This record gives sequence, structure tokens and C-alpha cells, in this order.
Amino acid sequence: MYYTKNWKLRYCVLMGGNEQKLYVFDSEAGIKPRHVLNLGAVQTHSVDDSYLDRKSCFQIVMSDYLVKKDNNLVFYLAAENEEDKAAWIKALRANDFSRYLTSMQGVEYRTVKSIKVEVAEAKDLPVGDIIRRSSDPFAIISLGLVRQARTVAKLNTLAPVWGETFFLE
Repeated sequence: MYYTKNWKLRYCVLMGGNEQKLYVFDSEAGIKPRHVLNLGAVQTHSVDDSYLDRKSCFQIVMSDYLVKKDNNLVFYLAAENEEDKAAWIKALRANDFSRYLTSMQGVEYRTVKSIKVEVAEAKDLPVGDIIRRSSDPFAIISLGLVRQARTVAKLNTLAPVWGETFFLE
């Protein structure tokens, strides 16, 4: 559920309406939830396949993360396919904090649906490996404080050229 090097199968139950909570269980027959996320205090974001090296991922970011920057406040989930991913994101966003951002009293906000990011190159990077006098750099693409994508690591260079393009929501 949350990002570790080992993904774990979890079962999620979304309660909308007045409750607006996501219950996360260890098993399908679980009685006591491992986590209960109050959707009024989260934002849901898509994650590019490159960031976690896994398909159909998205993240739930607790509002406290934006203050504390504690990675335990970001939950990474992987749906079975892209259609399920889109359905989960739509259902979660219908109940999460982001719905309030576009309807605050007296203020209009423009909702951006997607952005195209092109990562071209880097120059004069610091040496990361003193013995080789080089580095294996990669770039992480974030929207605000929320990490969305990652380039491929370029081996043994201080001037990597990526030429990678990402489409982020």
C-alpha cells in the first residue's frame, strides 16, 4: 500500500457520502482495517509508470505531507489496469480535498487537467562517485511537492541527455 520496495496486496473499501473514508484491509476477509484515510484531508494524483517502475499506479497524499514532508503520509496504489486506475482516481477525487479547491467562496480557480513535461539534459552535475569521478543521475518530476515521474538513470556521466517526455495529471 505505502511505498516500500515490496508491494503488498491490500483490499480497499471506499465509503462516500457523509463518511468519505477509504478503509484499507490486509485481506479480503479482514475485519479491522490497517488504515482509515479521511478523504476530506487527502489529494489523489496519477503517477507515471516511470516513477515506481510499475503500471497503473496512483497516489493518495495526506494534507499533512505538504507541511511535514513525511513519506509515510503518501500512499501508493496500483490498480489492475488503466481503466480501474481511472475509475479509482475519479471515485477518490469525488470525495477528496481537491474538490474544495475549485469552489472556495468568492475565488475562481482554473483546473489544469494535464501538463506535458520534457526533460532534455543536465550539465555540470557534481561528482557522485569519487572513485569513478562520475555519477549515475536521474531526474524526478514533481508538481508542487508531489512526485509524479522519474527519468531513466544515465550511467557514468556528469552531462546526461534524457530526451524523455511525460504527460502528468
